[in-house]
Amino acid sequence: MNWKTNYDLWLKQDLTKELRNQLTTLASNEVALENAFAQNISFGTAGMRGLMGPGLNYLNIYTVKRVTEGLANYIDDQEITNKQVVISYDSRINSTLFAKTAAKVLTAHGIHCYLFDDVRPTPELSYAVRYLHCCMGIMITASHNPKEFNGYKVYGSDGSQISPTIADMIVKLMPAAEDIFTIPEFSENEMQQKALLTILDHKIDQSYLNQVDSILDHEKVKEDVKNKLKIVYTPLHGTGCKLAKECFSEAGFSNVFFVKEQWEPDGNFPTVIHPNPEFEEAFQLAIQLAKQNDADIIFATDPDADRLGIGIKRNDGEYQLLTGNEIATLILNYLLTEKTVPENPLVIKSIVSTELISDIAKANGIKVVNVLTGFKFIAEKIAQFEKTDTNYLFGFEESYGYLIKPFVRDKDGIQSMAMLAEMAAFYLSKGQTLLDVLTQIYNQYGFYHERTIQISFHEYEKDAKIKLIMDKFKTKISSFNNIPVVKIQDYLLSKVIDPLNNTENILDLPKSNVMKFYLEDGSWIAVRPSGTEPKLKVYVEAKGDSKSESLNKLNDFERYLRKNFLSN
Repeated sequence: MNWKTNYDLWLKQDLTKELRNQLTTLASNEVALENAFAQNISFGTAGMRGLMGPGLNYLNIYTVKRVTEGLANYIDDQEITNKQVVISYDSRINSTLFAKTAAKVLTAHGIHCYLFDDVRPTPELSYAVRYLHCCMGIMITASHNPKEFNGYKVYGSDGSQISPTIADMIVKLMPAAEDIFTIPEFSENEMQQKALLTILDHKIDQSYLNQVDSILDHEKVKEDVKNKLKIVYTPLHGTGCKLAKECFSEAGFSNVFFVKEQWEPDGNFPTVIHPNPEFEEAFQLAIQLAKQNDADIIFATDPDADRLGIGIKRNDGEYQLLTGNEIATLILNYLLTEKTVPENPLVIKSIVSTELISDIAKANGIKVVNVLTGFKFIAEKIAQFEKTDTNYLFGFEESYGYLIKPFVRDKDGIQSMAMLAEMAAFYLSKGQTLLDVLTQIYNQYGFYHERTIQISFHEYEKDAKIKLIMDKFKTKISSFNNIPVVKIQDYLLSKVIDPLNNTENILDLPKSNVMKFYLEDGSWIAVRPSGTEPKLKVYVEAKGDSKSESLNKLNDFERYLRKNFLSN
C-alpha cells in the first residue's frame, strides 16, 4: 500500500473541518503521515481500536464507514431473516458521530438499525442484541483507554463478540482504501422515511435492570443493614451514570454518594488521564468523597461500564483497592457459601487470571475451564456448555471483568456492582468487611498476590521489540529466581511441556502468542503482547504461606524478570 497515493487522495476530498486541520498539522511529519496512510487500521474479534485522526490507520468517519460497509456486506451475504443491528456508544469524543455514521451505512443496505438515544454501557448493548433478536450489535467505545482513543466493537446474535472467522470475513468484504469516500449512506431523513431507524429509550434499561435484580437475594440482607452500608460510586465520566442510580435503588441501597465531578458523561475525561478502575489515580476523587462520608465501599466503572474496581475501608480509615483477581475470588466464594450452587457447576477464567480460583473450585468439586484472554472466549464456552448438563456459575478475567449471570455475554460492571453491594451488606450484618473475608480465604487456601508488568512501545517499534522479548521467554528455561519450572504452556505451538520428565502434550486451545510457566511453589508467570495497545504484558502470581512471603516473592520475581528478560 503506497502511503503517498492514499495521502494525496485524502487531500483532494471535502473533509470535515476538524480532519482537514489535523491533516494540515501532519503535513510536515513524514513519519506520522506514513503511519496514518500506509495501512488500514486493524480489525479483529475485538473490532478496531486506535487513536482518532485522519488517515486509514486512525478512527474517523471514513474508517468507520469502511468497517461498517464490510459488516453490511457480511450481513447481506448471510441467509438470515432478522437483518437488524443495535448500536450503542459511550461518552468518548466522536462516539455519537461514529454511531450515527454506522447507522447511515447499514440502513443504505436496507438493514434496520436500533440506535440508543444516549450513551449506554457495553453490557447493555450485549443484552440488547439478545433482547431485540438482532443479528449483530455495534458498540462504539475504546473502553478504558485515554481520551485520544476510540473503538468499534461488533457483537454476534448471541450478544458475544464475533469469532475470528467472522472477523476475517468482514475484513475481506470491506471496500478498498481508494473507495473509502464513495460508500453509500442514507441521510437521517431517509432512514426515518424508510422506517429503518428506531431510537431506543429507557425500555431496554428497565429490562436489563430487571435481569440484574434477578441475581440478588432481597431476603438475605435486612433493609436497615442496606441503609447502613455507605457506598461511593464514580462512573469516571462514562456510561455507568445511566444505570447506577436505578440499580442501587432497586437493590435497596439508599445511602449512596456519587462523585459529582465525574458524574456527567465527558469524553475529555477532565479529572483523569486514564479512566481505568485498574489504576489508583482513577479513585482519587472517590476516596476523598468516601473519607468525607466514612463510606464502607467504593465502586468505579470504566467509561463503557464493563469493568469494575472497588475500594474497601480498612480499620485505619484508609481505603484498600482490590485487584481484579481478589474481586473475582470474593464473588466466587460468596456464590459458593451463600447462594444456591447448581448441579455440575462451571467456572470459566482466562489463562492469565489467578490460580486461587482453581484451588477453590477444586476443593468444592467444581469444573474450571481456562480460555485465552478476551471475554469472547468465555462467552464462547458459555454457549457450548448451554447444550450440556453443565451449568454456568461464574466467569472472569483478571483485568476487572466479571460475569455472574449470562443474560449478558460480555463482562458486566453493573451486575457485578449490584452483587458486590449485596455482599458488602451481608458481611456488614456479620460484623465483617470484604477484606476480612479475603483474609479468611487466604488463610484457608494460601496467600496469592499478583502483578501485571506492562512494557510500552512506540507503534512503529512494537513488533520488533516485542519479538525480541518473547524470544527470550522461548529459550529453555528451567527456573525463575531459583524456583524450578514444573510446566510450560506454549500457546503458539500448542504444547504443554514437562521440563522435569522431558515430555510434551498437546495444548487444546486456539493458537496465541502466549507463554505460561508454572513453578514448583504454586507461583506462575505468563507473558503475551497486548491485543489492543502497543504493550507487552507480563503476569506474575506468587504463592506463599503468609502475606509477607507472597509479597516478597512477588517483588523478587519482578526484579528478576526486569533484569533478565525485560531490560534492553
